[in-house]
Amino acid sequence: MQHPEKITDYRRKIFMLPAFLVLGLLILSLTGCCGGYDYSTYRSQAEYALAKQNFKKAKELYSMIFNQESKLDPVDLEKITWAFYRLGVIAEVTGDVRMALGYYWGDKIDEGYYQKYARLDWLAQQGWNWLDAGNAPRSIETILDLEENGRQPQEAISERRKKEIVVNRERERYDRPNVSKDNRPRATFNRSLTPPPPNAPGPFRVFH
Repeated sequence: MQHPEKITDYRRKIFMLPAFLVLGLLILSLTGCCGGYDYSTYRSQAEYALAKQNFKKAKELYSMIFNQESKLDPVDLEKITWAFYRLGVIAEVTGDVRMALGYYWGDKIDEGYYQKYARLDWLAQQGWNWLDAGNAPRSIETILDLEENGRQPQEAISERRKKEIVVNRERERYDRPNVSKDNRPRATFNRSLTPPPPNAPGPFRVFH
């Protein structure tokens, strides 16, 4: 027969076990939320949520990535730019065309925001062109397929440069304007142009 004190001690340990388990889970939860940010983990979870069409979760995760990466010193601009583009994708697939256009254009941060990263620049341009033409938002499957099987970014850069306008070079190249050629400026990246004030120097500014 067991001693009463040993029985009491054994029962006490059994009753305390759930409390220790709860405390351990609480510590893990707090560590994961407050001190456990990891870009690769968050991005992997966000991409999984996106593929499963859990757009609310994907938006929360990519917003967290953007905010956390923006606080680092030094800042990894490629990670921030990717998160910014992804927020545009999420806006498009959830039907928020106005926000999607803003993210794809990058005008919330800086004109030409994506141009440092050829692939992202091209992908954002495709999103802009599609929505700006008045088309219905694309599905996430269509966008992911484009990202996986789209053209090489180098081709897009080559085409874009052909469309860009450099007024000063045109003036140096020709002594007199060629009246037989249509020299009207074209919209950079096929976007709208706002004419400058009369006699204002420099090329037109792109806007939306």
